[in-house]
Amino acid sequence: MLRDALTGLPNRLAFEERAKLEQARYRREKQPFCLAVWDIDYFKQVNDTYGHKAGDKALHVVGRTLAKLLREVDMVARFGGEEFVMLLPQTTLENALPVVERMRATIEKTPFRYKDEPLKITLSCGITEYREGEAMEQTFERADRALYRAKNEGRNRCVAD
Repeated sequence: MLRDALTGLPNRLAFEERAKLEQARYRREKQPFCLAVWDIDYFKQVNDTYGHKAGDKALHVVGRTLAKLLREVDMVARFGGEEFVMLLPQTTLENALPVVERMRATIEKTPFRYKDEPLKITLSCGITEYREGEAMEQTFERADRALYRAKNEGRNRCVAD
C-alpha cells in the first residue's frame, strides 16, 4: 500500500506520512530539512516516440538511480506520473542544492537505452527548505514553483526557492 508498483519506491502516501514526521521532528528539535520535487524532462516525448514500455523503463531507472544516490536518512518517492519527491532531513538549502545538482548530473550521464537505441534522459528539480510554522503544502508549493522555474529556464537544472 505504501510502494509504487512500477518503480518499487515509496509512493505518494508514504511520502506524505514521512513529510509529517519530518515536520514534527523540526518542531521538536529544530533540525532543518529540504524538500525537492523532480520531473523527467520531455517525458511525454519518450512515451509518444518509443511507447509506454520505454517510459516505464525510464521511470524505473530514474527512481532506482535517485534512490542509490541518497543517504540512509533521506527519502525519494514517486509522486505520480513522471514526478518524484525527495526529503533531505538534517540538511539546509545551502547544503542540499549541491547534492541535488550532483544527482541531476548523474542522471544526465546515466546511459539509457531502449531496444538498442540510446535515449537522453534528464531531470529538472525544484528544491526548498521547510520554514517554521508553515504547512507542508506550502513547502511543497514553493518546491513545485521552483521546479517550474527550472523547466521555464531550459530544463535539466535545479532551482532553489
